[in-house]
Amino acid sequence: MQDIVLKPIENELRSIGVLEKRRVNFIGDNSLYKNLASSPSKFKSISTILEVTYQNLKSETRAVVLTDFVRKEYMSFTGDNTDELNKIGVVSIFQYLLSKTMLGQHVAVLTGSLVILPKSVLGDFKEILKIETLSVIRVEASAEHFSVSVSNSAKNKVVAAITQLFEDGKIKILIGTKALLGEGWYVPIINTLILGSYVGSFVSSNQMRGRAIRVNPNNRDKVGAIWHLVCLDPTTSIGGRDFEVLQQRFQAFTGVSLKGEAYIENGLSRLKLPEKWDETLPISQINKAMLQMSANHENVKQRWAAAIENGNILVQELRMPYKQDITFAETKRLHSVNVAKYLFTQIVAGICLFLPEAFLKNWTVLIQKGWLYALYILLVGMFIGFGPATFKAFKVYFLFGNQFKRTQKIAEALYQYPLATKRLTAPDTILEVASHQREDGVYSVYLKGANQHDGNLFVSLLEEIIAPINNPRYILELTSITKKFFGYRNYYTVPLRLGKNKKDAAAFYEYWQKHIGGAKLLYTRTREGRKTLLKARFAHIRYLLEEKPEKHNAWK
Repeated sequence: MQDIVLKPIENELRSIGVLEKRRVNFIGDNSLYKNLASSPSKFKSISTILEVTYQNLKSETRAVVLTDFVRKEYMSFTGDNTDELNKIGVVSIFQYLLSKTMLGQHVAVLTGSLVILPKSVLGDFKEILKIETLSVIRVEASAEHFSVSVSNSAKNKVVAAITQLFEDGKIKILIGTKALLGEGWYVPIINTLILGSYVGSFVSSNQMRGRAIRVNPNNRDKVGAIWHLVCLDPTTSIGGRDFEVLQQRFQAFTGVSLKGEAYIENGLSRLKLPEKWDETLPISQINKAMLQMSANHENVKQRWAAAIENGNILVQELRMPYKQDITFAETKRLHSVNVAKYLFTQIVAGICLFLPEAFLKNWTVLIQKGWLYALYILLVGMFIGFGPATFKAFKVYFLFGNQFKRTQKIAEALYQYPLATKRLTAPDTILEVASHQREDGVYSVYLKGANQHDGNLFVSLLEEIIAPINNPRYILELTSITKKFFGYRNYYTVPLRLGKNKKDAAAFYEYWQKHIGGAKLLYTRTREGRKTLLKARFAHIRYLLEEKPEKHNAWK
């Protein structure tokens, strides 16, 4: 009986590809994600970036392409059909560039086991190594490139020799592995870095980026462009696993925003990419815009200078994103100035349109009953006709901006509690609880002047309080009728570090009541408490989807 029921289900799951090794997996196959990460479509992106870079910089081009694998199996590639290059790696990128671009004379390969040089630099290479002969094998796809090997006594000088050729401009594009060039390779002249794939840790990713962001003592105006290649999956709104990994990596990188207000922070949001990805998005236009911005070195320098002037230290802050279909400026205009105008216009229009008609139809009744009765009828009519619109308008006006102000008040109360209970290590250095709302509606809160420990502690506690409810021991339920009526969040979490037991939770509750008020402390580990916890989770569903706070490092 069991086989009769389960077998058809099992067959259907297998047919749609979600059953593997007796386990159901609706997320996707890891091997598929790995294939996307090393997709051959990235070859075209690499060649486009290098061509545009060479058009802009000419002889000043110093580009490095780093990837994870050598892929020596493509050494036999003849150059006839680039579709055969189906795995990204050092040799496959090299072969693609030879076949699809005119940059071959500038390209070289450097890995721990393979060196390929243009014919034009072989003499210089021998001269730097101070050797008379080289063992060379011509690359099958190119008459102008040779695979080079040297004697054991000269092997430890190969990297230094090719580095010198690169610095002198005799080689302008160098393709290598992150294992050899990603760590400890000091070449400050690099102005373009392309990360072909990324399998390593955050540390190795940052080390690779460090190749391009080093200051060049011979060119103080150097601007380094770092390119991260992503293969997007348009069938999912988050862009796919490759994009998700990139988002995680960018949490370790700090840089300047590309558009709008100039600021310095970590994360991917500063690149101003779409919030959601689908097949309708013009990916080619996004790529084109990125190429144009990378070519405008003067604009990049100005944005860095403007952002640096806005602060003097990198701090950790808690940020609340703005995720609405219309811009923050438009929302602000509609929700503040236009609410009163809209309401006034509606009422005046209603009176002008309906009052004369009502007077003409009922003038005999009005004369008999008197003007007081007429005024009473007018007010009742206005209440019935415009009451719902008036309530909605004032609700929007009342709520707008209060999320930012409410977070400020919570932050102030939170700061006072660890300060009084001596949880801060250096309270004397803290100047204030600072908050800032950007032009795009995103706002942030942090401790100004705090050291790393105190700043991180404050941000972590604040994040627990305002984040969507998970499974806390204690929660705060708002009791104000006005706040509930106008749609405030009704529940907040008592951070675990501040509510390990009833005594600690009660102490934090006292500070909440003193600085904010209007709340009731509830314990969630009872039957009634679990019911309240479920209500709290339901109340936070839309915040879970739209307004989840994020930790960021930002220049302040």
